[in-house]
Amino acid sequence: MISFNSILAAGGLMDTLPMIIFIVIGLALAGAFALGFLKGFRKVSWDGFAWLTAAGMFIVAGKLAPMESMAVSLVVAIVCAGASFALYSVLGYFLRPKMRWIKDDINGDTSLAEFGLEFEPEYLDYDGEHEYAPYGKRIYKTGYGEPCFFFRVLGGISCAVTIGMVLVSLLGLFLVVVNGTALSEMNIGLILNDENMQLILGYAQKYTLDVVSIGVIMAMAKYGYKQGLIYSLRSIVITIGGFVAVGVSFF
Repeated sequence: MISFNSILAAGGLMDTLPMIIFIVIGLALAGAFALGFLKGFRKVSWDGFAWLTAAGMFIVAGKLAPMESMAVSLVVAIVCAGASFALYSVLGYFLRPKMRWIKDDINGDTSLAEFGLEFEPEYLDYDGEHEYAPYGKRIYKTGYGEPCFFFRVLGGISCAVTIGMVLVSLLGLFLVVVNGTALSEMNIGLILNDENMQLILGYAQKYTLDVVSIGVIMAMAKYGYKQGLIYSLRSIVITIGGFVAVGVSFF
C-alpha cells in the first residue's frame, strides 16, 4: 500500500504544498463571497460573524483578566458565546426577512400559492353544511426583495467569514498538531519550514484552541436547541472524529 508520507516525499510536493493550501483557501473564500453576494446579507448565515465575535470577546477577556482554571475559562467562553448570540439575534430581528399571516380577500385572487395559499372558488361548494368566510389568510413577506449593493457586499463578506473561520481553524489545528507531535520529524513536517506557515503557527499556538472551543460551544448551543443536545453533541463528535481518523490513517 502506498502511504501518504511517501506521496509527500515524491516530486517535491512539500515545496509547493503551502502554495496549494493558500490557493485552495483563496478559491473557497472567493466562492463563498460570490454566493453571499448573490443572496444578500439578510438571507445568508451569520454564524461566522457570531463565532468571530465570541472568539474575539474571549481573547480580549483573557488579556484583561487571566483565567487560572479550566472551569473559569469554560464559564467565560459560555458567557461570550451567549453574548454573541444575543447580539446577532437582536440584529436579526431588525434585518432578517420576516413572514406573518394577514387577512386577505381570497375571492379576489385565486393564485396565492407563492404566499402560502392557493384558493379555488369551487371549495366554497365542497360542503353545503358549512359557511365559508370570504376572507382567508396569506403570508405577508418583508425583506425578501432584491438586496441593494451594500447588503450584497455584506452578504459576501459574511459567507467568506464563515468559511474563513472554518478553514483557518482547521489549518491552525493542523500546524499545531504537526509541530507538537512526531509528524514534525516526517516529510509532512517540512511544511513548517515555510515562512508563512511559521507565522501562522505562532498565532495558532496562542489562539487556535480557544477559537475552536468557542466554535464547538456555539455549535452545540445552536444545533442542540434545534435538534436536542445529545444529537448535536453526537454529530459534532462524529464529524471531528472523522477528520481525525482520516488524518491519522494517512500516517
